[in-house]
Amino acid sequence: MVNISINGKSYPVKFGFASLKKIMGKYNLTRLVEVEALINTIAIDDLPWILNVGVQNGCKITKDEPISLEEIRLAFEEDISLMTKTMEAFSDNLSGNDEKEEPKKKLTHKP
Repeated sequence: MVNISINGKSYPVKFGFASLKKIMGKYNLTRLVEVEALINTIAIDDLPWILNVGVQNGCKITKDEPISLEEIRLAFEEDISLMTKTMEAFSDNLSGNDEKEEPKKKLTHKP
């Protein structure tokens, strides 16, 4: 899960099973491989909706209060970097790069 700051508040963003089903349904996709191709073809007008899907899912997991789609649309008007952040979050979630790695334990030998 990643966090994206919108209007000075941090929101969790997670594209899990339910959100992928919602996105796949909107674009009439039936296979996961099609979702990877979607990343390069998403219409700019769909980015607030996609971010909203991820925020709604993230807030469901963390039990935080989500932001509305309209608030996200307005935030896109004020902060153009949300486009890039949305695409990175979507891509990172799909590739698993949003998960923090557990620190590896060092093996020690006792004499």
